[in-house]
Amino acid sequence: MEILINLMPPEKKKLITHIYLVLYSRFLIEIILLYGLIVAISLVIANQILLSNLGSIQARTTDLEPVYNQINKEIQKANKDLKNIDEAQNNFFAWTPFLIETLKNLPNGILLNGIDFNKENKNLIIQGMAKTRGDLLLLKENLTKLPWVKKLDLPASTLTAKENINFIINIEMNLL
Repeated sequence: MEILINLMPPEKKKLITHIYLVLYSRFLIEIILLYGLIVAISLVIANQILLSNLGSIQARTTDLEPVYNQINKEIQKANKDLKNIDEAQNNFFAWTPFLIETLKNLPNGILLNGIDFNKENKNLIIQGMAKTRGDLLLLKENLTKLPWVKKLDLPASTLTAKENINFIINIEMNLL
């Protein structure tokens, strides 16, 4: 068994305990303040670094702005050109096969003055002059046999003349 003898009076014991608590609290506060000071210094240094980088980024952005504007204009022009090309492709219709087929079926006595294609109305108007009524009737017959001809309109008044007949044929087309 161990015996401890404490010769200090209880008031002095209390005072030493309070002094010990005050010193310990002071030490903790100093540690917290030191940590806060280190964090604050780090934040100030980081702020200075970020501000200097922001300045250099703004300077580079200002220097590159004309280049980006030029590139942006080129992209807008390319987009506009692509839009125009797309619109042209959507509106394109190959009339050449119809024209070639029509011309192959012309009799010798027919002289054409004009051919008018209308995609929206799906019609073809042929204007010309036939040497004889027989040539005009042969033209009508040949055109009626074409697979893309839906309806052929030749006014009866054009068939009254025998020679040098001016005609206008209106053809309604089957377009796929």
